Amino acid sequence: MKLNIKNLSKLVLVDFIALALFYYFTKYVIQTIRDYYQIIQGLTPEIDKFGFVLQQNASLFEMNKLAENLDTVSQISNKILLLFLLLGLVSFLLYNISQSINWNLSLNEFKLKGFKTYLRRFTLISIPGFLILSYLGFKIIVLLRTFILDFWFENYFNTKMFFIILVFSLISLIIIYLKFDLYKLINKHSFKDSLYLLKRRFLKEYLDFGSFLIAVFLSVFLFIIILRINPSSALLTLIGALVSLTMFNIFRIYFANS
Repeated sequence: MKLNIKNLSKLVLVDFIALALFYYFTKYVIQTIRDYYQIIQGLTPEIDKFGFVLQQNASLFEMNKLAENLDTVSQISNKILLLFLLLGLVSFLLYNISQSINWNLSLNEFKLKGFKTYLRRFTLISIPGFLILSYLGFKIIVLLRTFILDFWFENYFNTKMFFIILVFSLISLIIIYLKFDLYKLINKHSFKDSLYLLKRRFLKEYLDFGSFLIAVFLSVFLFIIILRINPSSALLTLIGALVSLTMFNIFRIYFANS
């Protein structure tokens, strides 16, 4: 299929809008959590002081004040937990809506066809995929942080941890690719038939999987190269994001029509 710049621009625009909304909402959540954390830090000395006083003969006023501060901390903690859950929900909705639109367009000559049915099937795939990838992503970040700190400050290369990070990363990439293959299959088949066909197709489509790995590598590599010019530049960050999204959507169009 010949690459159409206008169609490619539509996909990039949808991705960029979703990414921008995710960025600003995440920024709001992080800032709100920081504000809550500062409130908790401000209350900590008072709680410690009242805790010491309780070991003596505390007055009713001091006991009420301590209970009030503890209740405030409990309420703030619940709000922080709610913000994390809300961030996860908003992230999933942004992903699900934007990607279902883009995959449906790519698979149907850039016209939305049977979108309600496609969205329903798409969501059934995305929910378990999102949960599994979120868990794997969290594990990779935690392990990678420890690995980098050990290597950077102690000059210690943890071979076992490095291997685990590679395995988790490979599993994540395979899951993402399988999701993409299912996104393609559910456009023409039922959900159950798509799962059956997926088992027969995966081992035969190593070339597409290789193309997927190349697309991921180039998208990340180009973004890092552009950002390294000036990491604090908002304009370069924007350009890097657009270049990465363009690379990925070129693969999407190729994969959808292969």
